[in-house]
Amino acid sequence: WLERREELLSFIELPNHQDDSPSCFAIATQGRVMILSSTLKPIAEYWTKMPASSLAPLGSHCVAFCSSSSSCGGGNAKIRYLSCIKERELGRGIIATMPTTRYGYAPHLLLAIRPDRIVYLSCHKGTRLIEHGENENMFLSPLPTTRPAFLLEPLTANALCQDGGIGADVSDNDTIQLLLRTLLERFGRKTSSFPHAEGEGTGSLGTGITQKVYELLDAFCCRQAAAFLLTGNALDATNSKGEALPPWLPVSVKVKAAGSCGNALRVLSSGDGYLSEYVSSPESAMASNLPQSSHVSAAISMQLAAEALNDGRTIEDVLKLLDFAGSEKSEDMLLQIALVRQQHPDAKVNKILKSLHGNQQAINPGSKENRNQIASMAAFSSKAKGIMKDTRLWTKQLAPSIQCGRDEARMRSRLIGHDTISAHALNQDQVKAPEHPWDYRLDDSKNVWCKGPFNRREDILLLDKFEEWLGRRRPTLLGKEGAEIAAESGEKTLADILSAAARGRDGEATVPDAIESNVLAEGWVRGVGEGRNEEDNLSLYLRFSEGGDEDSNWKGDGIEDLSKYRHRAYLCGAETLELEATTSSADEGEVGKVKLLHDLVFTETCGPEVARALYCEVRRGGSLDVGMLHSSEHDTRQRCTLEFW
Repeated sequence: WLERREELLSFIELPNHQDDSPSCFAIATQGRVMILSSTLKPIAEYWTKMPASSLAPLGSHCVAFCSSSSSCGGGNAKIRYLSCIKERELGRGIIATMPTTRYGYAPHLLLAIRPDRIVYLSCHKGTRLIEHGENENMFLSPLPTTRPAFLLEPLTANALCQDGGIGADVSDNDTIQLLLRTLLERFGRKTSSFPHAEGEGTGSLGTGITQKVYELLDAFCCRQAAAFLLTGNALDATNSKGEALPPWLPVSVKVKAAGSCGNALRVLSSGDGYLSEYVSSPESAMASNLPQSSHVSAAISMQLAAEALNDGRTIEDVLKLLDFAGSEKSEDMLLQIALVRQQHPDAKVNKILKSLHGNQQAINPGSKENRNQIASMAAFSSKAKGIMKDTRLWTKQLAPSIQCGRDEARMRSRLIGHDTISAHALNQDQVKAPEHPWDYRLDDSKNVWCKGPFNRREDILLLDKFEEWLGRRRPTLLGKEGAEIAAESGEKTLADILSAAARGRDGEATVPDAIESNVLAEGWVRGVGEGRNEEDNLSLYLRFSEGGDEDSNWKGDGIEDLSKYRHRAYLCGAETLELEATTSSADEGEVGKVKLLHDLVFTETCGPEVARALYCEVRRGGSLDVGMLHSSEHDTRQRCTLEFW
């Protein structure tokens, strides 16, 4: 298979941990990179304009290499991967794009790929400016450059090659499913910034998750893996937790990867916390404003409902999607489905019909147009079920009576509810419960950007500057000190706060020394929000521990702040408030050393005319002056987090 005058530049064996399977090989010539079987037969190839003299294995069926858009090494230089997947567009992709030199050109030599970084050489071949004092005889020695890498896409392609690389249903292949779960935990969604501080690390929005990953999982029917990667939940999960990541991917891609009606609705409402909760549990969650019927999310929901009908999916999914769409057409379809199902003796459609004609907020209050044709027909059919034995006599006349144009406002302001829809859906196919390894949530504490490459947290790239993302000779690492700070448990942080508060109560310091030294001449407290750990960034911490002290007059003296700023919170209407032992899951501290956490609760119902409040004085420039009305001069004060238990 070598062409005339084609020479072999690099030859490596791809690692293989399966004893019963022979290893593959990767080679590079002047014009292409290839993966060969154990019998040296070509499996996959990629033509290059510049010889890729260095190869880096990415598993038993995937290899990484450098490529360039110019035969001399200039132009767009990229680090690519090639896998054994048969479909051409799915079997190859880009890992990183190299920065372009300002002058001349710089061919790149890939040295190594580690779990979280790429190491390469860039040999600049531009001319030196002698008139600027540069020595023309000086030899420029290339130094290795390190930059962050996100390997979820190539490693997913490698995992899917274990079954031959042919796009087929591998959902029942336990080996591939277990491998995919391990990859998603190590390289997939990361929903917390730990162990990095603010402005450091990769963030929590799904960096490294690409559209190609979802396309690969879809091509091999890995619906469970795609749902877990997208929302962190199983296909049939009913909770609203788990944001659809990453937010920059098109909605159509994420909806296709959702795999279930529940996940699809979470994708459509992603970014709107109240709407997500309401869509997940309309019966128990607080009602939220629903999108207009002309909104893109409502249009996609309508399209998904039509596809679900054509594909023969459960009627429950169809009803939920139509319920979210909220257009006149979707209401028409909801009503017609309900009327068809009404003929079944066990069908419980009354609640759906009542929802279609009742509890509607007026589109224009006081207008006669609020009671539309669909609502009227729903009201009539809900009353006529016990009277008319054969509904076929009048259901045929439904469509002509409601086919008229209307505005784009929603027909209803509330969702029907999952319980009502589930009771209505008869003989539906039960969703198969997630099996191992998808029967429990992903643990992002195992992520490589949390645990560290080769489980060495101190070697995690800090990524606190823009230059770190483009590659540096000596990248900044989290280091042992940073790893130790990140490893501090909540108990130690809590103990430090309580111990500082105890010293203040014992009279050692009425005002913390840190406050006195940090107050500027104009009265501003210095360092607010600039600390690295939680204790330094606390502006107010109330545990209501006074509830465990019978001698405490907390109703009159107020509640003590346990942060280093030592504020005091006071109560308005304390006669109707009490402190009770907490029922929350917050950290209670070490037993025997700290007082129990208490909750502030109402002892009686109070009307709106009676004022009840917990308040604290906030002065300009103080530690509680955060969140608003600050310029870039005090950028760390421009945002804050409020936590309640």
